[in-house]
Amino acid sequence: MNNIVFQSNSSLDKRTRIKMLIVFGTMVFVSSIFIVIYLKNDKSGIYVFSGIWILYFLFMILGFYQTPNKYILSDSKLYIKRPYGLIRIDIKDIKNIREFTKEDKQGLIRIFGFEGLFGNFGRYASKRHKRLDIYTSRDSNWVLIETSFGNKYVISPDDLKLIVKTIEIKNRNYVA
Repeated sequence: MNNIVFQSNSSLDKRTRIKMLIVFGTMVFVSSIFIVIYLKNDKSGIYVFSGIWILYFLFMILGFYQTPNKYILSDSKLYIKRPYGLIRIDIKDIKNIREFTKEDKQGLIRIFGFEGLFGNFGRYASKRHKRLDIYTSRDSNWVLIETSFGNKYVISPDDLKLIVKTIEIKNRNYVA
C-alpha cells in the first residue's frame, strides 16, 4: 500500500446487528422445535439436523470473511479490506463516486452473495444498475463507485468523508 491518505472503518450498524440476532435466534428456535419433534422419536433426524447446522455455520463463516471491515484510501488506490482478501480500485479508473440513494436501492436484486448476517456482499442488479458488486457491513452510508471500465461497487464507510477525499485525490492527481 502506498501513502495512506484516509481510512474509514466499516462497522456493523444497529440494523445489521438486529438482523444478525434475528437470523441466529430463528435458527436456534427452529432447531429447538426440530429437536423436540423429530429427535425425540426418530434418531435418524440427527443427520438432517447436523447437516442444517453445518450449512448454517459455513454460511456464517463465508459471510464473516467477505464482509469489509475497513476502507483505505491511498494516493493511487482505494482498498476494500476484508478478512479474506483485499479489493483494489485504482483512483485513476474511478469515473464517479457518490452516495447511493434510495432511488438507487429500488428494485435491487441479489444475484449471488449474502445479505443480512454481517452486512451485504455479492453481485446485485436492478433496472437502474445492470450490475453492482456490493461490499457493505451496514445498511446506511452506502457509496456508489463507478469505474471507467463499467464496474460498479457499493461500499459503506462509517465516515462519508471518503467520498470527498477520493474526489480530491482524483482531481489532484489524474485530472488534466
